[in-house]
Amino acid sequence: MPSNFKIHSDNEINTTTQIAVNINTSSVVNMYDRDTTTSYATTGYGGSTATTITWTAAAATPISRIYLQNCNFGQFEIYYNGTTTNVFNPAISNNSATASDMYFEFATVTVSSVSLKITNTYPLNAEKRVAEIYIGDEKLEFTRNPNSDNYSPIYYRKGQDMEMSDGGMVSVFLESKFRADITLNYISESNTSQFRSLWNEHFPFVFMPFPSANIYLAGTTTTWNGSAYEVSFLGDLDILKFSSNVRGNGFDVSISLAETPN
Repeated sequence: MPSNFKIHSDNEINTTTQIAVNINTSSVVNMYDRDTTTSYATTGYGGSTATTITWTAAAATPISRIYLQNCNFGQFEIYYNGTTTNVFNPAISNNSATASDMYFEFATVTVSSVSLKITNTYPLNAEKRVAEIYIGDEKLEFTRNPNSDNYSPIYYRKGQDMEMSDGGMVSVFLESKFRADITLNYISESNTSQFRSLWNEHFPFVFMPFPSANIYLAGTTTTWNGSAYEVSFLGDLDILKFSSNVRGNGFDVSISLAETPN
């Protein structure tokens, strides 16, 4: 499976009324608030007492990607349309998971609902817990990744550094957000057109750098590092220059991404 950068649709989970749980309905908002430090957790579902989280779509929705962030699911399965026999291709299930961040790619299927049945945890016998659940579809895969000189990701800090009367410094920190400048060379006309179409949508999307460099696959023990950001394009779209000024080389593509507000 390739490890090129990917762009996915915005999370299909966007309101509490879409989510059904067995317990603690007041905290389901934590599943999609894009804050991995806050979690949804069960009460009274420790040990091997199974619990189910179900997302119901507003309308039939095509999906091909799911990820979980900061969870403790050790034994679980994910299926769609309310029936455990409706499995994805490949199927998403594991009886001995140890990863806290899990990313799944599967063939596109149009669903009315997606259910996560969690039977036990890692470590064993704890309450079931998850910080973020993403359900969506892939929109674009980079045909090649930028080299290190052409990819500049940072966490932009919102705050103020203030010098006090005695020369000491005080930092007032409000929040940090992901930003990245990316330049790609020798990009085909079709892939360049994909970037332009995405830019023209003027709508947030999920950016995943190196999503499968350490991907979690059902039945394996490798892990994904949990990097995924809801972003929008920042500024202009620079896609009109030919690489090395030769038409047959393809295009240089320069984009800037900035994380959206929570």
